[in-house]
Amino acid sequence: MSSTGAGLQANFHLDVLAKSMAFKTSHGKLYPNKTVSGELTAHGYDDGKIAVRSDALSIGPNLFKLDAVFGANKRPADFTIHLVCDQISWRQASDLVSANIKLKLDRYDISKPLVVSARITGSFAGGDPFLYIIALVRDSKVTTPAAVLDNCSFNGIFTNNFENGKGFSDDIRSSGSLS
Repeated sequence: MSSTGAGLQANFHLDVLAKSMAFKTSHGKLYPNKTVSGELTAHGYDDGKIAVRSDALSIGPNLFKLDAVFGANKRPADFTIHLVCDQISWRQASDLVSANIKLKLDRYDISKPLVVSARITGSFAGGDPFLYIIALVRDSKVTTPAAVLDNCSFNGIFTNNFENGKGFSDDIRSSGSLS
């Protein structure tokens, strides 16, 4: 740990087995029984915020870039987590989400790895966090319950903020789009 003049900085190695993580336990666990490991840097700022960063955070077999900010300056603390994976299979991606979302994703399959960017914003007070997930699919075979599409490319977006002001619920007001 060292002082930066504007706060503290710490570099650390993480190597844990995440047995269970959930934002809302009624939706089930997120990536249960997955190893999470990597080199991380944390910056503590005078305003009470803590930023955590990693260019190679392993979650299961996949490498992610992590940028996270925790508002430790207030109770309950807010958080923003941004994860990017440049190459993840559809099945490995669906294994990382809660059971209610996984059930929907597993109806489909994508033959080639995709790029995924996920922004998760919320509060440690509880409740559902805001989710905004982008998936980039390029030249893949996409299998759906209704058809098989060859040489398919698209950008997919998922958010649980279908209607502003109605809360974040991936069960009722989820929204997805393709472009």
